[in-house]
Amino acid sequence: MISADALKAAWEGLLGPMELTQHMLTSHVVSVDGDEATVNYHLEALHHHSALGESEDVNTWIFYGRGSHGLRRSSGSWKVASVRLAVVHSVGNKNMPAAIMAAEGSSASSGN
Repeated sequence: MISADALKAAWEGLLGPMELTQHMLTSHVVSVDGDEATVNYHLEALHHHSALGESEDVNTWIFYGRGSHGLRRSSGSWKVASVRLAVVHSVGNKNMPAAIMAAEGSSASSGN
């Protein structure tokens, strides 16, 4: 099971440097079996970072997928036990997270 702080830090590390993100989840289906639960959903995720260039092929990445969160009840509250995401279609720069990290790394090393 991942702690809330670790999950938050992982998402902030990936998404934090992006100028704009919007994630829309829909069609939730929740299944509960005792102290275990699964939440399945559909996702559209928009990511934009204008510093990568003017073209949407470079500065924008949109993907569509299916996600699933496994939950476990512990000490009377639900905790995230697993997260899965299957991308079914994407448009734009699917290498955007790596491109942003590379750009930030070169800015840091050049003193900008």
